[in-house]
Amino acid sequence: MNFLVIGKGHWSKNYLNTIKSHPKANLASHISARHILEKTINPSFYLDEIIKNNKIQVIIISTLPSVQIEIVRALKEFKGQLILEKPLFTSSAEKSFYKSLNSLKSKRMLINHFHFFSNDFLKILNNLNKKTIKKIHIYDYGKGPYREFIEPIFDWGPHSLGIANYFLNDIHYEKILKEVNNIGEKWFIHLKDKSSIDIKILTGNGFDKKKREIIFYNNDNSKYFFKEDEKIFSSKPMYNLINTAIENIINTSNQNDEIFKIAFRSCLSLLNIKKLHKKQKLKDNCV
Repeated sequence: MNFLVIGKGHWSKNYLNTIKSHPKANLASHISARHILEKTINPSFYLDEIIKNNKIQVIIISTLPSVQIEIVRALKEFKGQLILEKPLFTSSAEKSFYKSLNSLKSKRMLINHFHFFSNDFLKILNNLNKKTIKKIHIYDYGKGPYREFIEPIFDWGPHSLGIANYFLNDIHYEKILKEVNNIGEKWFIHLKDKSSIDIKILTGNGFDKKKREIIFYNNDNSKYFFKEDEKIFSSKPMYNLINTAIENIINTSNQNDEIFKIAFRSCLSLLNIKKLHKKQKLKDNCV
């Protein structure tokens, strides 16, 4: 299966290594996203030629949300699988692009939401009963890095908000707190919905250490723990992600739709969190 990787940032290296480790995946081409958009006269024609000449079946786009949208827009004729990075969008204008997408195109998009390609996490989901879950505590934070091109809430938040949107249908924002320090930002987010599941999230890049852990509390006080180590986080789920794209082509099936909806809703939640926090801050300043 021939892969095209678009983007030459740090995360793209993980994709390259994973493709090389997969017996059914072949890295046919690797190009810079900015080169496509800034150095070519017609990005769509340029990409069509690469796809045709290399018989590309899967395209991975690993770049900024705004650049990712421009690449997707240029892939007018591509009918294979697309693997995109989260967050899908960080603004209302970017949200409109995905909202107006043809459903046939969005169903060919796999979004790299790590948890939903982790065998260990999926095993926990299979063992859980949504009706018996009382609360969920999500710790997904680190000590830096600070990236100028994306706000910490959009850099760190998609993981935890993706999980929240899997369990909650009609999210109510109980409490949103933000603390800025010399490292970055700390966010505390408290969510609920009509199902009465209570979700509390700590996320951001302003903590003194990295922690990725989820605790599920049942009504009978039993607990399920999911703790991610860095090796698992960067390798196995990505292998499963690439494997899913390959299986979709081989079996002409589609395992993408639910993940796309979760990715979209998680970004919508992040926009709401940012908006509500700003509104609360203005209200506090007026008191």
